Amino acid sequence: MEKFRNNNSESNNNNDVNNDNDISNRIHNSNISNDVSNVSKSNNNVSKEIKLISLFSLPICIIEIIFKQLLGGNLIDISNLDIAYCCHNGDRQKLLTIIEDPYIRYDKFIFNSRHLVNNGLKWISMRKINIKNLSTTSDINDNGLIELSKHCIILETLNITNCNHVNQITDLGISEISLHCKNLQCLQIYRCHGITDLGIKQVVNNCSQLKCLDIRECNRITDRGLKEIAHSCLLLESLNTTECYRITDVGMIEIATHCSNLKSLTIGVCKKITDASLIEIANHCFNLEELDIYRCSLITDKGLIAIGQHCHMIRSLNVNGCFQNISDNSIIEIAQNCHLLRSLDTSGCVQITDIAITEIGRNCAHLQILDISGCYKVTDTSVIEIANNCPELYLLNVYRLFKVTDTSITEIAKHCPLLSRLNIYRCQQVTDRGISEIAQNCPLLESLCISGCNLISESSIEEIKNNCNRVKILR
Repeated sequence: MEKFRNNNSESNNNNDVNNDNDISNRIHNSNISNDVSNVSKSNNNVSKEIKLISLFSLPICIIEIIFKQLLGGNLIDISNLDIAYCCHNGDRQKLLTIIEDPYIRYDKFIFNSRHLVNNGLKWISMRKINIKNLSTTSDINDNGLIELSKHCIILETLNITNCNHVNQITDLGISEISLHCKNLQCLQIYRCHGITDLGIKQVVNNCSQLKCLDIRECNRITDRGLKEIAHSCLLLESLNTTECYRITDVGMIEIATHCSNLKSLTIGVCKKITDASLIEIANHCFNLEELDIYRCSLITDKGLIAIGQHCHMIRSLNVNGCFQNISDNSIIEIAQNCHLLRSLDTSGCVQITDIAITEIGRNCAHLQILDISGCYKVTDTSVIEIANNCPELYLLNVYRLFKVTDTSITEIAKHCPLLSRLNIYRCQQVTDRGISEIAQNCPLLESLCISGCNLISESSIEEIKNNCNRVKILR
């Protein structure tokens, strides 16, 4: 992203020349160059001998095409928009006419610079540019959000990450956004340590259309904030409270009982959440599709069995790191009732055996992702069931499963042609035979981890490289 220039007269004059050059080059290189050429030839105000084309010498319909070509969609350098900014009164009026057209929106602004974010938001506000989606990394502060809120009333998605300092993004900035951007539907304020329950209250009271809320690692938000969310965000479909250490069953039960439209719930490392929350989620949120309880050490089979019995729409389940608490009993319940399951992560759940994984294979034909790393009781028996019944599988992680051999890897190769990621780290019984089968049957393979597999030689590795053009091998 170019640095923002001061709006003095000298820089404006220089910019007009540079911008005309830039526009000319872009027009000649675009798909609309022929149309622009025809228009310019018919325009009495533009001489055929002039090589440079002034943007505002063109009809509005052509300018709109240019705007949509250069600015609509994946805009990552907002300095590009400055080529259309002109200080002449007639041209300025024409530009404002275009900008105020409700059918032209400048979506998906992404700020990657660490020092220009606040100036960028001020720049947007001064030019009265409507933005629908905005994503920023660190170094934004309350001043930037206040500037953004002045004009971007159609804002629907705001993603702010890594504002670690408590005085950087506070309740003040997020409250200003909520007061003016009432169409907000998705708010991600990941690791914004300055936001408290008060800021959350302002957001949910003003933004009634909110469907997606991500407050990961916002460690000053408590059950009080969750209660405000529950009572105001009746349309909420996605909630992420990962590592919000102050949240307990009290707040999560409020979410369960009031947000029945919930489809995605991520509560990883919320160490005060217990089975009581999952039971209430199961009893009220029947449309739940994604559940992530990563390292929730107080959740056991009891809560997960309730999910299996009532939430039959589950497509993604992550119980990674629940260690001793999750066993075959709950995974079997999931397998027998949640036939739409596409992603399952039980890594580190050492009580899981072939019994549960076999049930997954026999009942979940659409499974695409399976991570059973560290489930050391799992053997070839259940992996073969996965291979024979889950043809859509594209990711398999059997990290440190010492009982997995060529037998199951060969079956995976023969029946799972979409396989793109395979991790057999320290699967010491896998040899060249298994890898050769993967090479011959899985041309879409992109990632293969064979570290610690001492029986795999260079010959099979070369075969993989020759048959799988995009593969990256970790060893």
